[in-house]
Amino acid sequence: MALTTAQKSASILPTADPAWLALHNEETLEPDLPIVDPHHHLCDAPRVPRYLQEEFAADLLSGHNVVATIFAECTEGSPKP
Repeated sequence: MALTTAQKSASILPTADPAWLALHNEETLEPDLPIVDPHHHLCDAPRVPRYLQEEFAADLLSGHNVVATIFAECTEGSPKP
């Protein structure tokens, strides 16, 4: 059976395992502290787990008081010129 691109890449560039991350949830230390997230990337590249609007929205509801963030556009997955 042939491996997918993501499976091949995982052996070279390991990423966080959602099952492992779910083993422990840390308490939000200062839930009222306003936070400006310095930047975030949205990504659906084969070498990393998907992180798009739905995943970002879930992170925003994790208990922290994120009042602003900056989207950093990158060329990951863009066709080469």
